[in-house]
Amino acid sequence: MKHALKFISMVALLVAALAMASCGNPNSSSSAQQRAVYVANIDTVIEGRTIKGIETITFESDGSFVVHDNMTAPQTYDADVVKGTYTGNAAVDGKITITTTHMYNGTSLVPIAELEGVNVDPTGEVTISNGKFTSVSGSSGTSIEYVRQ
Repeated sequence: MKHALKFISMVALLVAALAMASCGNPNSSSSAQQRAVYVANIDTVIEGRTIKGIETITFESDGSFVVHDNMTAPQTYDADVVKGTYTGNAAVDGKITITTTHMYNGTSLVPIAELEGVNVDPTGEVTISNGKFTSVSGSSGTSIEYVRQ
């Protein structure tokens, strides 16, 4: 259980990073939703833990998104870790608003209301500029860059 709570805490940090992501031109946006995929190659230390792997965020044209991790450290896993909804057009530069509905609990995606000990604001705004957005994770302010594919 302790291992699962550490893992959930790490996922919560990544979700918080996505929710707090910002950069770029706040005046550029479009409301039509199109499919877009963003990838981050992660090799960093967040809250004293080495995090390595690839994180892929897929924004679907139906207004849903999923975050998929293929990580090698601090543990190896290949799973969808977050899902939710968004408004705006993730396929172009501008702002989108995300709402997280489910998070990975170490076994499967579950509604965030069912996760004990995890306190994450489920909504956030992301600003995409030049096909990229940068998120800031944890109290150390570690930056992770996501690039549109």
